[in-house]
Amino acid sequence: MLWLRSMPTRVQTGSTFTYPQRKISWMGWNLLGDSMIKTKERTKMKKTKIKIDYTRCGDKGGIDPRECTLCLKVCDPCVFLMHNVLGVEEEDPKDPQVWRITPVWPSVCMRCMNCVEACPEKAITVKW
Repeated sequence: MLWLRSMPTRVQTGSTFTYPQRKISWMGWNLLGDSMIKTKERTKMKKTKIKIDYTRCGDKGGIDPRECTLCLKVCDPCVFLMHNVLGVEEEDPKDPQVWRITPVWPSVCMRCMNCVEACPEKAITVKW
């Protein structure tokens, strides 16, 4: 009967036994026994906004992202993606000249600011 050890202790109130209700919060919901009660103090997750100034990084200005890639190397959750720009006519289609680094997954950003510190052109800004 090991499962009885994990059950909460019963409290006798009058002639009935009840289990004490423990307040357990989870994502803005209070779980009381078998019921779920929505609370007013639900916290909102703030969205991380990552912007890259392409006049400094790529777009034939500043530094070539293929030569740098420091933000890709220091970002542990892999927020950034390097890709060539679509719809741009290039001299050699096998070697596209216009590359960009785009924050594709800002929701996994840990807000460590390593990408901002590593960028030599200071082209990355992170806000939340």
